Amino acid sequence: MKKSIIKILIWFLPLTAWAQDAEETVIVEPPSIGPNGLVLSHSFLRDSKILIAGEFTTFDGIPAGRIARIDSEGVFDPTFNSKSGANGSVFSTIVQDDGKILICGDFTSYNGVVKNKIARLNDDGSLDVSYNEGEGPDNSVLSMAILPDEKILIGGSFDFFNGIERKYFARLNSNGSLDNTFYPGTGVNDKVYNISVQQDGKILIGGDFTSHNGVSVNRIIRLNQDGSLDNSFDIGTGADNSVKAIAVQSDGKILIAGDFLSFDGNKINRIARLNNDGSIDASFNSGAGANNSIWNIVIESDGKILIHGSFSTYNGSDKNSLAKLNNDGSLDTSF
Repeated sequence: MKKSIIKILIWFLPLTAWAQDAEETVIVEPPSIGPNGLVLSHSFLRDSKILIAGEFTTFDGIPAGRIARIDSEGVFDPTFNSKSGANGSVFSTIVQDDGKILICGDFTSYNGVVKNKIARLNDDGSLDVSYNEGEGPDNSVLSMAILPDEKILIGGSFDFFNGIERKYFARLNSNGSLDNTFYPGTGVNDKVYNISVQQDGKILIGGDFTSHNGVSVNRIIRLNQDGSLDNSFDIGTGADNSVKAIAVQSDGKILIAGDFLSFDGNKINRIARLNNDGSIDASFNSGAGANNSIWNIVIESDGKILIHGSFSTYNGSDKNSLAKLNNDGSLDTSF
């Protein structure tokens, strides 16, 4: 599976890029091989196959409407038939326990059927017509997360869902309808880029926002399961710029990344780790950090951390958009 993760993350990069670790060199094939555009999301399936989605319209020259299924070696799976697929970018995918697939993004149709920014697919790539979001959101859905009760959290740049005001963040029922029992008040005041659910059911949200229900909270918050602000999560002055990625470690510590250059008044370049109470974990030291945006974090089974973004260096070392970190934030030089 390690090789597959590397391949997928490299597909975020220009197709002439390459990456090397201690065991192997993975070469990205010429532009006629693989996806013909950016891969923005991937999900691992129980049969070791991998779902990828993003901005591509073909894979190995075969039509694939911004979503495809590949095997663990990166070979296209023609049994996953998305047909024309989504007519706009797919930013995030989630595979449910029953194998059905939730997708969100900037699209307005899937396989020619009107689907506004969010849809659910059957495990073969066909549209699940039982999922009915109505008019859906009025603008992009950038992130989503599924809860243990199969309700769905969505975040993005929308102001309304199915005609009802829900600024930037909402909870849906499992059938796609708006969950009116979840009312976060006026909510956040700007875009939500990432949602992560802790094991205790509390909800972490990162984005561009600077307040929640009129309370100053800079770019990351934690909500209780009912949508109220968790005041035990104290980030101080928070991040000075966007939080675009959140990942919760097995020990409950929280990795955040994005465009920020400081957190709670401390100079931290674009990646930090927080304790469960929101304070900075001083044992995580990224040094000079990344010299440009970090968009994605993947925690590997051994605790090491893959990051991807538009950076060209990490802590002064040349790294073309992709790097692996040790658990303490230092660069893994074997990668």
